[in-house]
Amino acid sequence: MKYIQLGQKKIGDGYPCFIIAEASSNHGGDFKRAKKMIEVAAKAGADAVKFQVFTAENIAVDTEDPRTIVKIKEKSVFVDKDTKLIDLYRPNELPRSWLPKLAAYAKKRQIIFLATPFDEQAVDQLEAVGVPMHKVASYEMQDVPLLRKIAATKKPILLSTGMANLRDIAASLQVLKRANSGPVILLHCRSIYPTPIDQVDLLAMEVMKKEFHLPVGFSDHTLGIGAPIAAASLGAVVIEKHFILDDGVNTIDDKFSLLPSELQRMITAIREAQLALGA
Repeated sequence: MKYIQLGQKKIGDGYPCFIIAEASSNHGGDFKRAKKMIEVAAKAGADAVKFQVFTAENIAVDTEDPRTIVKIKEKSVFVDKDTKLIDLYRPNELPRSWLPKLAAYAKKRQIIFLATPFDEQAVDQLEAVGVPMHKVASYEMQDVPLLRKIAATKKPILLSTGMANLRDIAASLQVLKRANSGPVILLHCRSIYPTPIDQVDLLAMEVMKKEFHLPVGFSDHTLGIGAPIAAASLGAVVIEKHFILDDGVNTIDDKFSLLPSELQRMITAIREAQLALGA
């Protein structure tokens, strides 16, 4: 397939990079902030805005096991001491009742609405609001029932690879192939928050592209905008980057999220880089 059609957008080699403004949990549990994030993403020129749909109890265990404890070095609005993962996730859930309203507002602002499902129910809820594509988070790429559920929608899939080697990626792709899924785009990613610039390894995109003969993009967790611009210049067909509002409110993702002005600057730079390359 030469390209993937997403509304009026085409995703693939030779087409403008598809840029996703990742809102993640930066809404901070405030519906008005979530709407404002859609507005900011649209104004910055992003092709899509994306949230995350999870329930803390479904992705973390309520235990005192040291492996589930996050050591916080800096005080934030949510925690000021070492904290269990489940307690970190709970205040950052996106209420699922918001989904129809946020999707409708994104349509009004003329930006594609996306969200990452972390459970099978979330897939159904996102299908109900008409998302044109599904994202599989790095943490979920070995969740076979979720992969099959997403595959059944027959919609394009973004498969993030932040915690995977080539064998893991091949296994997930085999599950999707057997389930007769829609087209897949691999996202090179490092699940380090924030990712040191010398650990990004953008050349891995070319390895993945040659190994699996699939389009490849980049989900970025670095500070700044250099890595996504470089990725787009190396042929990434999708760029995903976290952003946050410039209102001083702290969230769990704020340390590696762009401010609105930085998001706009990144998008402008990617567009200019591709024009300079003749893309």
